[in-house]
Amino acid sequence: MPKHSTKRFAAALAFSLSVVLGTTAVVPVAHALPAEIGSLEDVLRSEDIIGRGANYQVVAPVRLKGTLLEYQLQTNYGRFTVRGTAELRKRIQEMGAVQQLEHTDWAENAGEGVVDAVTRPIGFLGNLVTKPGETISNSVERAGKMVGGVATSFTQSSTDKSPPSGSDESAGEKVAAAVVGREKARRRIAVELGVDPYTEFQPISDKLDEAAWAFASSSTAVRVATFFIPGGVGAVVTGAYATSGIGLMLVESPTVADETMRRSLMSLGISKETAHRFVTMPAMTRGEKAIFVGALHTLGKRDTTAEQINLFLSSNPNPDAANYMVMSLLMAAQYDKHEAPLKSLKMEHGVPVGVTAAGKRIAFVAADRVGFSDRQIQDADYLIKQMAASAHEGQVELRVLGLASSKLHELSWNSGAFIRERAPLIKVPELTLE
Repeated sequence: MPKHSTKRFAAALAFSLSVVLGTTAVVPVAHALPAEIGSLEDVLRSEDIIGRGANYQVVAPVRLKGTLLEYQLQTNYGRFTVRGTAELRKRIQEMGAVQQLEHTDWAENAGEGVVDAVTRPIGFLGNLVTKPGETISNSVERAGKMVGGVATSFTQSSTDKSPPSGSDESAGEKVAAAVVGREKARRRIAVELGVDPYTEFQPISDKLDEAAWAFASSSTAVRVATFFIPGGVGAVVTGAYATSGIGLMLVESPTVADETMRRSLMSLGISKETAHRFVTMPAMTRGEKAIFVGALHTLGKRDTTAEQINLFLSSNPNPDAANYMVMSLLMAAQYDKHEAPLKSLKMEHGVPVGVTAAGKRIAFVAADRVGFSDRQIQDADYLIKQMAASAHEGQVELRVLGLASSKLHELSWNSGAFIRERAPLIKVPELTLE
């Protein structure tokens, strides 16, 4: 990368992180809510979030950390800190999925399957997950090993003196079949429930493991396609997997998902090496990365596509900064598809800025709250002035995912710019990967 490009990229990264974190400190500080934002109840009402469900409650305190709201989610499985309203919506969706799974009698639905061959199938499954490479079971007729999530190396155990006859399967073979099918069952159940199959949120992840074991080892088909979990108003990312091509892709296998994302990135001019770095970065799940690639692909090849990917990669391992990039591009894709085509989309000071054929300039800021500190106001005001300097009068817009402070509204008005709050996101089923 040329020197001047490196400097510009470094400045863009620094700005984008300051937008997300709200500070240049290594550990960002969470501050009490400014009076203008209001109480927890005010926040939940303004965000149209149901703060209490059958198995969760959003509890005080809620804090402002950078430009993202930091929530406390109390569940039947413990208390979790959740950063950002978009992330909270996702977690609430996942708690709804947990509730659905809790009300499904998987043991009964499993019928006379492998579950009968193992005394404690869930504990057994847990051992497979925590001790990959060890024998599947010492209590069944055949033994095998788990390597990379696949059951392999089957041999007769000392207690099994004769091979199975005819088409009869030994209990060990049934267990092996269940283990091999478990991961796909987990992905299928998650997608049909509208949640990310690769979620790392423990309550739903554990429940998916439990359900997948019963599903994969069942001699009776267990149907979950009739499950429906409604999302909150504006929760276009939450629960989208059930109706999207991305969801169907994620059901197949991690290899399919990764290869599809690689091909999509390379078709946009991204090098094979950079595409590989992207699909293997640990900051986000496969589902989240697939949505990001879908947004890029839907927007089409741009001069700055590589810069956006590199900015995303540089946020690693900070999932907040990576998620900021995802949400920003979902805003840009919505504008391009439903309001006016973007002739160009460039990164300016770490923020995607689109330009229409008419010369209008639109910045896409994926913040819950912006302009509630002196630093944020300075950064946003500087961005607005820079945009106004190269745009026609009245043709500057700052799109914010959440809300902007009254002071920032006043400053933008003085600069001839307009702030659009609650800017919409493109619906995930509209995204394309190929």
